[in-house]
Amino acid sequence: EKAKLLEDARNAQAAAQQRAEQLEALHHASVELSGHLEPQRLLEDILRRAAQFINADAGGIFLNDSRLEQTVLAAQLGKIMTTRIALGTGASGRVALTGEPLLVEDYQLWPHQLKCSTTAARALISVPLRRAGKVVGALTVADTTTAKRFTQLDLEVLQRFAALASVALENARLYALERQNLSDERVRMAITQKISTLRSVKDSGLALVQVLAESLDYEYIAIYRFDEAGLTLQAKSGDFQPPTQLSPQQGVTGRVIRNARAELVVDAASDLDWISFSPQLTSLVCVPLMGRDGVIGALSVEGSTGKPLTAADLEMLSALVPAFSTALENATLHERLESLRLEAVHAARHDPLTGLPNRRAFEEDLALSLEQWRVAGQGFGLAVIDLAGFKAIND
Repeated sequence: EKAKLLEDARNAQAAAQQRAEQLEALHHASVELSGHLEPQRLLEDILRRAAQFINADAGGIFLNDSRLEQTVLAAQLGKIMTTRIALGTGASGRVALTGEPLLVEDYQLWPHQLKCSTTAARALISVPLRRAGKVVGALTVADTTTAKRFTQLDLEVLQRFAALASVALENARLYALERQNLSDERVRMAITQKISTLRSVKDSGLALVQVLAESLDYEYIAIYRFDEAGLTLQAKSGDFQPPTQLSPQQGVTGRVIRNARAELVVDAASDLDWISFSPQLTSLVCVPLMGRDGVIGALSVEGSTGKPLTAADLEMLSALVPAFSTALENATLHERLESLRLEAVHAARHDPLTGLPNRRAFEEDLALSLEQWRVAGQGFGLAVIDLAGFKAIND
């Protein structure tokens, strides 16, 4: 009995020592993680440290995409074959939806594993990542050997670490957001400066395309004007040829015009309204350009296989919509005013019945010709033609 008590005491002391070491390691990790402000590097470092804490050899960090009701792989260690998981399915999908931690002794025997899963994971722990109390993803670590089994202490350590990691991720997100806001403001200023003096819709469209390509490194851009004639292509960039004319019933752009709502299409091939311009274009962000009386156009940016578009692109372009819209509406208004001015000038100088120049036009043109003759000696001719019987027609 005494030997058993001594053995239990030694085990308790060893567990306490292990716990103390893990808590100290958590503290050091927290300090070091707080110095990371680049999101992707931070995600990778979090995953690496999590695996080290409980001696795992594989894992992944999944972040929720509520719009698609999926959790998406953002960082991985070892071979994680599933990059997108429906919320509520599999280990990571369950934790990302419910916020409840999960410990699985052998994933290969677990009845709720993904049917399409090809992971070699055996023992597995998944814990939630939170932001302001809301579950935003899952941190999952696993071991691919048959001998490894995780304990409740491992689960507790990983939960504590996930809480620290969530704070670091939120700090990095806020830092990235601030940098993005500064970048957005620079782009807005560049757009304003570039287009403030432009007076035609076509010139404004070309200027907007150029600013987006230079400032945000977008390659495939199209700007459409919307009026009673439908959608008319005003400007584009990139080696692709979008339709020059569309009806509001055609394409994702037409859908955005009808709904007056920006859209991100992650998988263009699966969208029934998608009009394919090139096999290398796989995603799309389209935002409506709004005027005082409703939609006046649309900005469409295409993503390629190597540079897919994300929710960040949708957020960025949506934030720039007011500047785009103002530029296009001002140019449209200027074109209308110029058209009305030319119509007024024409009406003042021409007979409405025949469309021929009237007496005012004759006097102004004669005065101009006389002035050119006086100043530069430029000659001119004056023809007087008598139309017999025209008075009766004119009356």
